[in-house]
This record gives sequence, C-alpha cells and structure tokens, in this order.
Amino acid sequence: MIPTRPALLPRMRGKVTAQHAMNGVLLVVIIAACQKKADQRGGTAASLDSAKGGEWDRMAAMAKHLDSARDANAGRDPCGLVTRQEAEVYLGPLAHDPYRSGTNLKGDPDGGSCVYRAPSGQSIVVTPDWSNGKMTMKLNNMGQKMAAIVLPDESGKADTLGGEWDDIAWTGPADLLVLKGDVSLDVDVSGSKAGIAGAAKLADDAFPRIDKPLAYDGAKPATDAPGPVVSARAPCAVFPRKDVEVVLGPLTSDPVNENNTCVFNLPRNPSYLTRVSVEVDWSGGFKQMSEQLWAAHEAMGGFTAKIHPGGTDAIHSDTGVQKQIAKLETATGAKVNQDAIFLKTDTTGQPPGPWDEAALIVGGEFAAVKKDVYMSVDLRLFPIEKARSLVTVGMTHF
Repeated sequence: MIPTRPALLPRMRGKVTAQHAMNGVLLVVIIAACQKKADQRGGTAASLDSAKGGEWDRMAAMAKHLDSARDANAGRDPCGLVTRQEAEVYLGPLAHDPYRSGTNLKGDPDGGSCVYRAPSGQSIVVTPDWSNGKMTMKLNNMGQKMAAIVLPDESGKADTLGGEWDDIAWTGPADLLVLKGDVSLDVDVSGSKAGIAGAAKLADDAFPRIDKPLAYDGAKPATDAPGPVVSARAPCAVFPRKDVEVVLGPLTSDPVNENNTCVFNLPRNPSYLTRVSVEVDWSGGFKQMSEQLWAAHEAMGGFTAKIHPGGTDAIHSDTGVQKQIAKLETATGAKVNQDAIFLKTDTTGQPPGPWDEAALIVGGEFAAVKKDVYMSVDLRLFPIEKARSLVTVGMTHF
C-alpha cells in the first residue's frame, strides 16, 4: 500500500491523489489493486482502520514530545551551532543574520530553530533537541536510514557522513536527522540545493558545538527577520488580461481571484476547456517544490512493486488495472509509463524561463519557483507549453 506519511499531507492537500491522479482515476487503480492484495491476504477494513489509528497515535505522541522538548530546550540558542559562513557555502551570501524561528521561517526570539536565508528566499533550517533526541529519532522512524540512500547513490560523498553519530535518518523531502547520545539535530535543506551531502556537512560542523556553542545571539536578529521576498497580493494582480490573452486567446471576463488561485475563463471551444487557473503561493516556494517532488516520488515511484509483487509483467497481464490505466490515459492525454513510475516527473527537461527552478510533476502539473514564489498549472487538457507561457506572464510581473 502507498504510505501516508504525515509530512506528505500538509502541502499536498490531495494533489497527488486527486489532481495528479486526474480526479481520482489513479486513486481508483491503486485502491482497487491494494484491496485485491488485501483480500488475498485476508485483510479487512478493520485492519486498515487499525493502521490509521496507529498513525494518529504516533502523530499525537510526536506533538506531545515536541511540546515537552520545547520547554526543556528553553534558554538554549539553536543559532550557536552553525556559523553564517558555513551556511553560505550552500546559500551564497545571506540576506540577514541567522535568526531564531518557530514555524514558517518567521522570526521568533524564543524559537527552537535557526534560519539561514538567502536573498532569493532559499533557506536552511537547523533544529537541535538537547533533551530527548532519542525520542525525536524514534518518532521519526518513518524516515529512511541514510545508508540506504547515500551509499549506493552518492558513494563519492559517503566520506562526508562522519563516523561519530549513533543514528542517522533522511526524512521528508530533504531533512537530515542525526543522533548522538540523547541529542538530536535536524538539518532541513528542503528550501535549498544543499542536498544530502550539504546537510551532512552542516551536521558535522554543528555537533562539536553542542556542549560549547558559539558566542552568538540568534534572538536579536529574530526581531527584524525578513518577511517574504515578494509581498503577497491577489494572485491575478500579476496576470494582466491583455498578456494572458496573448497566451490563451480571448477571455470571457477579467481574470478572477479565487483564494490563492487566478482563474481565466474561456469561451466554449472544441477542447471543452473553458477554465484555466494558476495557483500562486507567495512564500515558501523552494520548500514547496521539494515537498511536491518528494511526494510524487514516494507516491508513484514504487507503483508497480507495491501493487503487484510480480512487477511489470503482472501489471501488463492484469486486465482490470489495464482498463483503469486506459481510462487515465484517455482522460489526461498523458502516456502512463508502466515500467518505472506511474506518470512522469521531470526536473531536468524544463527549458530556461524567468524561474529559478521548474518541474513537470507526475505528468499532471507544471510548477515553477522564482524568489520563493511558487506557481503551478494543472495540465489536464492543457498543453505544457502554454502552461510555461502563462507562468512566465505571472513571474515577469512581480
């Protein structure tokens, strides 16, 4: 069964299981196949409910632990472990002195994390737990062990992992958790391009300072920590009608703001596409991109193995699954790759644009980030070339 990690849920809000699965068609395939395997094993709805309950219990325990750790770590400065210069190796010159933060990169003089932030909006967040690191590691047991990821794939960088840690895990989209004694250190590089090797190097830099932290006060710069790189506004403010019509043709009305989405209404046409929209999130874009790509990999990467232990041959011979795949391809116009991942995710084949990075996510969404602003376009019945042009309009107007 496809795992439902808590970290997957906040950003995705059903995107992989709904938008990328094209209104639930893919989800039907997965559920049907999983149910088939559950039936073969004698699985029941009750057993699924039990599993869900166990996950909620784990999340509740984590929340309780975080509250306890916050109290126990009070008075310790998380910014005393990694220097500005060490973070700048991966971010370039920082936009602000490292500062204490609680959540969402916002400055908090009492925060338990330290934020290192570049002018582009890229960031690295370091969060130590001096009091109960073993519990932190245990509660993150859904993370994959580092050796399983780094040693086969990045053997040339294996020597950056050090040899003084008791335990180490790679969790979430780009989050390194290391343990020594009862102290844990979380190095979140999902908002940057530091990667596994960079996170490991920063952990190496930080651990010798656990007992003797740097003489640095992260609370003071937290009082004037920078806000979003681009000020939030109505999403349609960056989509002038005349520029949008160059891409889409005549609209039936001015662009319409709907929460964090700008909607463009089209006249009836042979494609039956009368509504195109761009989602705009004004901050956290780099981290958001990492989360989307990680979630896509987690949800789709092991599709054949999770559904059919027989692998590709079993997928091709299962008429029920083939019918569902045919429906998906008809609905989306996308070709399903049944030999590797379910729908293509591509970060390397996107042409240059006004963005800092861009990706095709699970075949159903074009996403791009500029100055930490995240924009995405649903590709159902909509060509990716026009999606890129539409995002280009938005990103050239802020």
